[in-house]
Amino acid sequence: MRIVIVGSFILFMGLVAVLTWLITHKQDRQSSDGYFLAGRKLTFPFIAGSLLLTNLSTEQLVGLNGSAFINGLCVMAWEVVAVVALVLMALFFLPRFLRSGIATIPELLETRFDHQTRVITNIIFLAAYAVILLPIILYSGAMGLSRMLDVQGLLNLPNPTVALWVTVWFIGLAGSVYAVVGGLRSVAVSDLINGIGLLVGGLLIPYFGLVHYADGGGALGGLTKLSENHGDMLNSIGGSGSDLPFSTLFTGLVLLNLFYWCTNQQIIQRTFGASSLKEGQKGVLLTGLLKLLGPLYLVLPGILAFALFAKHGIKPDAAYGNLVQTVLPAPLTGFFAAVMVGAILSSFNSALNSITTLFSLGLYKNIIKKDASERSVVYAGKAAGWAIAVTSMIIAPLLANTESIFAYLQKMNGIYFIPLFAVVVVGFLGKRIPAAAAKVGLIAGCVVIALGYFVPLGEEDAKILVRNTKVAESGEAAKFHVYLTKPMDREVNLKLKTVDGAAEAEKDYEPRENLNVTFAPGETAETVTVPIVAEERAGSDQEADEAASRPNAFFLAVSGEAPEGVPVEKSYEQYKSAVATCQILQTANLSPEKQDEVSEKIETARTEAAVAPVPGSKYLTDYVHEFHFLGIAFIGVVLLMVLIGKIRPRHEPWIQEDVKAVDMTPWKGAKIAAIILIVLVFLIYAVFADFSAIGV
Repeated sequence: MRIVIVGSFILFMGLVAVLTWLITHKQDRQSSDGYFLAGRKLTFPFIAGSLLLTNLSTEQLVGLNGSAFINGLCVMAWEVVAVVALVLMALFFLPRFLRSGIATIPELLETRFDHQTRVITNIIFLAAYAVILLPIILYSGAMGLSRMLDVQGLLNLPNPTVALWVTVWFIGLAGSVYAVVGGLRSVAVSDLINGIGLLVGGLLIPYFGLVHYADGGGALGGLTKLSENHGDMLNSIGGSGSDLPFSTLFTGLVLLNLFYWCTNQQIIQRTFGASSLKEGQKGVLLTGLLKLLGPLYLVLPGILAFALFAKHGIKPDAAYGNLVQTVLPAPLTGFFAAVMVGAILSSFNSALNSITTLFSLGLYKNIIKKDASERSVVYAGKAAGWAIAVTSMIIAPLLANTESIFAYLQKMNGIYFIPLFAVVVVGFLGKRIPAAAAKVGLIAGCVVIALGYFVPLGEEDAKILVRNTKVAESGEAAKFHVYLTKPMDREVNLKLKTVDGAAEAEKDYEPRENLNVTFAPGETAETVTVPIVAEERAGSDQEADEAASRPNAFFLAVSGEAPEGVPVEKSYEQYKSAVATCQILQTANLSPEKQDEVSEKIETARTEAAVAPVPGSKYLTDYVHEFHFLGIAFIGVVLLMVLIGKIRPRHEPWIQEDVKAVDMTPWKGAKIAAIILIVLVFLIYAVFADFSAIGV
């Protein structure tokens, strides 16, 4: 089985490498245009394939499906609303980018404003990509690949940490070869080939998942069964309690999409290499059409995983991996692992290619050595690329000890996404806006958003929190720790209940309904006891070991409404409320060494669970949704720049010059294609909309 998986993995990876070399080995890699912009000869299939795959990574495959596991179909907004941004990119932004013949967004801002604005944006992009983006791409990709291929067992490595380091360096070196040695055209060609594989492999997952869920009824039967059993998960409208309320589609979410698809250097650099405006527009709009398929492989698998595995108490981030391992045949597992590597490499090498471009053209030729030759500029970019790649490969494995790294990444992105997008938009629309407005807007926007995220405004309100527990032997009682995160000046009554997971009520534990917990004024901690009644079922050492690694589990969840003024702390389980998992570990027949290891882990978990939570701080985003806050910040930056433009306008209005870099004849079908895409967006939302989720 393992030979089949590894063989299909190597076969597909080798095919991508050979085809990429055959197509690109004669390309110009000595000039700036040839290396950084593929000689401005990219046609629409390569642009679309590269845009699509650069956007995809394990963070999306795992993270967005994990979000769907919690929130349902409403998280499709990240894919569907992106189509609106791509339409604006094709019709508004791309013609202006190509008319200026730019290679980077900072270069555009120098043309529109001044040299200092370019330097500021160059530094922002370089810092964000090199220190945050690249290590996270490597870490998340290595974690997914290492588990899918069992790298530790395959290479007989001593522990998972070594396997993580090996996988990080494999991905990093492979991506660096494409990006640093090959340039943009190699990146685009490999992206196109991997993109085809990703679409095929990505669509196979929900197909096999539906067939598996139907249990003999075929994919259509699985979809019908899913709709009947979990129809509430198939609502495109996010309620106020979801991670993505419907109202956020019109504020922060659409702005983040607009920045990402219209001004993010890592993504749009391949559009700068378009052979003509016509090819660029076709590539961008084709990407929009393909994005409409995104929910099928980025959202539906998460919902299927909820239907199949939620009762087993799995974590949302494990949903996608569990589904792939369960439903995909072995030969296709290796193929899909190779496709996953392609997605990881695409994100990594695209970011690295953008870094070399930003450094070479933005800092080296513009500041360090203004008289540098074309050859030395390319060499400087390659040297910087290798240095940054090695640095990111060293940093990436260290992220294993970092908590909530993806949430932190999104916050860091929001800090600079919004001000940069505002500056670009105002720069295009406001012909008399001066350079001072751009610099003030960039700095003020970044500072205000950072303050809103990280400067506390006071102590947070009291919330209900339930901590997990583990039980070493059958016959013991599970003790759940229930907390208020802040003492109250009144009595708080709470009802909880046990809920089946992988364990069975009355067979594995004594079920409890409406458990009453009372917090007296000033109290913050209570304990709820649930007896375990399961008999020891482990037979052989192997069975016992499997029981310890995949324990039975049930849940303790807040039942009914929480007391007024005391919200539950949202849990990333299926109940969308305060909930804890009890894991029943069967350890009696394990070896003494294994028993000691498991017992130590259990004792650590109990000790940690017994520690009362420390009251946290309250931030601006506790009063207004984070995405609404970003929308307000965007409007603030725009108004600030317009005000400065009124007080100290440019002496002459800015007129964009056409440098004749490419043929600027637009695609005749662009507007019709754009209208069709927007209509499809509305239709998709209408078909799956249930506005009762927002009280309509």
